Amino acid sequence: MPQTNELAVFQGKQIRRVWHNNQWHFVILDIIRVLTDSPNPSDYLKKIRKRDESLNEGWGQIVIPLRLRVQEIENPEIAMQRMREIYKSKGYSDEWIEKRTRGIAI
Repeated sequence: MPQTNELAVFQGKQIRRVWHNNQWHFVILDIIRVLTDSPNPSDYLKKIRKRDESLNEGWGQIVIPLRLRVQEIENPEIAMQRMREIYKSKGYSDEWIEKRTRGIAI
C-alpha cells in the first residue's frame, strides 16, 4: 500500500499528491505550475474555468479538497523507504536496491 502522502516529481518539479480511496489525487495548482510554467497558477486556473463552462459547472464534483502533509521533506528517510518499495515492486533484487541507494547517497 502506498504512503498516504507523497511528492511526485515531474521534470524535476514537485507535485503534491495523496492516496485516498485507492487512488492518487494530485494538487491541480502544482500540475498547472509544471505544465505551463505560469508564475501564478491560481489565476491561470481561474481563466481556464471561465473559458470552459462545462468544467466550471462540475468543478465541485471533480475537485475534492484533501488535506496534505509533506512528510518526505521533514524526514527524507520516508522518501528512501518509498524508493526501496518501488524498486522491490518492480522486481529488483535487494542487492541491486542496496547498491542503487548507496550510489544515490554518494
